Parts: sequence; C-alpha cells; structure tokens
Amino acid sequence: FHPPARPKFDLVITLELARIDEGGPTSTHLSNGRQLEEATLDVIDSARLLSADRRIDIEHTIAIDPTITVGIDATSFSRIVENLLSNALNSIDDQEGRITLELRSKVGEVVLTVDDDGPGAPEHFLPRAFERFARPDDSRSVSGSGIGLALVDALARSADGSARVENTESGFRATVILATA
Repeated sequence: FHPPARPKFDLVITLELARIDEGGPTSTHLSNGRQLEEATLDVIDSARLLSADRRIDIEHTIAIDPTITVGIDATSFSRIVENLLSNALNSIDDQEGRITLELRSKVGEVVLTVDDDGPGAPEHFLPRAFERFARPDDSRSVSGSGIGLALVDALARSADGSARVENTESGFRATVILATA
C-alpha cells in the first residue's frame, strides 16, 4: 500500500482499466486463500503506517479457507484492497475514526467487506460509484481522480465477481464478492 504520486498512479490505473476493457489478461494465475490473506495483511499494515499520524483504528477479521482458489492473482487482489482502504481512509475527515475490514470464504465465494465510519456518500452517487471519474460531492473526501472504484469493479468482474457500495447506519460499506474456482 504505497500510493505513488497521484498522476503516475492514475495513469497506471487508467492503463490497467484499458487492458481489462480490451479483454486482456488481468490475472496470470489463480490465488489461494493463504495468498489472499497475506496480500490483505500486507495492505492493512501499510495503511496503518500511512495513517499513523491519525487515530484511525483499522480492525480486521480474516476467516478464509487457505485451500480455496479464486480467479485473480494476489497483486490484483491487493489493488482491490488498497483502493478500498484508501477510500475509507480518505473518507474519514477527522483525525479519528474506525475502519473494519472482513475477508471471509463462504460456500462458492470469497467476500471482502470494508466499512468506515465516515459520512457516507450522497445517495445519488451510489449508482454511479463504479463509473470512471465519478466522485461524490463534498460529503465525502473529494481527493483522488474517481477511478479507484472503477478499477475495483473491473478487477472483480474480470475474476467472475462483483462489487457494490452502500451507506450504512454508521458510514459507508464496500463489498467485493469473488467466485471460488
């Protein structure tokens, strides 16, 4: 979770989205549950370091069968986790907040959920959240280019999965579901 300079990072995401659009390979191999867990823990550790100057509690629960497989490589899965955690960190306006990440395997699927206690997103934004360059208004942080969630959605779909976002009673939730192979 080492976000490079914004313009370079945005270019990388844009190129990756173009490759996905053209039907190019997004995953060179399957990942097992152990690899997904390791990738997730690495991103969480980096996010904690990046938010060390703030009092943001990043809690996590990982309950994944280490032997399951999904059709996404660990690097692409890391990109999903990075983007969701980055959005959650950016949404917390105060110096204090809470993010909860869950990674679970269920029958036939792996579910990644990231909740934050930020202000949520405007209801009119939710249907457009995965469109490229879509950004919510000032009720959530407007930093970023609006392509991170588009990448999350594209990577999830390329792995026979899905992504969704919603407001919750206490903030915002992003969920990615990947089918097991």
